Amino acid sequence: MKKTILSILSALFIFAVSACGNGAGGTGYTGGEPGTVSKSKTPENGAVRFVCEVLDLQYADVLAHSNITDKTFITADDMETYVSSGEYKVINTLTGYSVDTAEIAVNGTKDATVRVTLKKGDGSEAVTESVLVRMAQPDGEWVPDLSGAVVTDWKIRTTGGAQLYINGIKAPESFVTGQAGNVKVQDVYTIPAVGKNKVLITVKVKDFQDYTMEAAPSKNSADESKYVDALAVVPDSEVDKACADIKSIWNEAYTDFVGGADVTELKKYFASDADGDLPENLAKWFTAIRKATSAQDVDHRITNIGAPKSNKETSKSYFIREDMVYVCFGYRLEWRWTFVIGGANSMTKMSRIYLKNENGSYKIYKVPDEALFTLDNEFYNEWK
Repeated sequence: MKKTILSILSALFIFAVSACGNGAGGTGYTGGEPGTVSKSKTPENGAVRFVCEVLDLQYADVLAHSNITDKTFITADDMETYVSSGEYKVINTLTGYSVDTAEIAVNGTKDATVRVTLKKGDGSEAVTESVLVRMAQPDGEWVPDLSGAVVTDWKIRTTGGAQLYINGIKAPESFVTGQAGNVKVQDVYTIPAVGKNKVLITVKVKDFQDYTMEAAPSKNSADESKYVDALAVVPDSEVDKACADIKSIWNEAYTDFVGGADVTELKKYFASDADGDLPENLAKWFTAIRKATSAQDVDHRITNIGAPKSNKETSKSYFIREDMVYVCFGYRLEWRWTFVIGGANSMTKMSRIYLKNENGSYKIYKVPDEALFTLDNEFYNEWK
């Protein structure tokens, strides 16, 4: 009786093997489950199913029947790239071959290697080719080990609060694993798995046009201290608005300071959650300016301001958070005096600042360049 059952199972397995593999696009294997291949309870059956799917170019099925646990951002194209260029690329060359046999080459408890032999022709004209398929059993079913097709724990730093999409698929907020940046408001997403093909990253910042960029996932960016930067670039129109607010803040705050405003009165130029020491520091910086010009009746003004002409990455402005921007800009500071015979002078400078949008207007959030409010800066030709 036992021999009869084994004979039946063997016949079913042989049928499953011979039912697929008539060449790419024509094996007759539909991704369904012919014979005993259906549950892939053995490494051999799982390996046969994989080879059949590759021969039929059914890469969506290859992905479905793999040990890649999080398939959110993995595509059939990723599987095709991996199979076509990696250890299984020979399968793509076997047009007209069919699966002949499958046997264990290396056996383990949760992994195995199966030798799948394919044949073309009959009798003395027959030609065979063998493929070794590494198998895994993550959830009780034997599937090919395709972990080499993906990058795991890929980190992306992006605008805080913005929506992140990879190849048009939204990354859930649960993938946000930390904050980064000088002000610790940028979101860091950890993507469980992504293919090695280039991906299109889209960052959606509320009320602004989507920002898109391409990136090639790599193991280097999966390091805890490294990530791909995908901060949304601030559009020119918003940079102009931010620059206009910077100019107003500088000129009005200086006028208030010269007029005797105390530190408390200077707070209105700063974001509500900015460092509490900034208004006091601003008073110190303005004091330094007046001392540097050696006259108490000097009038300082920003007379021109705008985005740098340079297109270098270091000259761009970014959304740090949906309501916060990091602005790189150039400006001309002029000062005039009436002391003795009077006169005027100016300098053109580059600077950067963090601004937070509160009630439609930008306020100072952080000052990484103290020289913005002093005369201690260098001349740059990037902006005039």
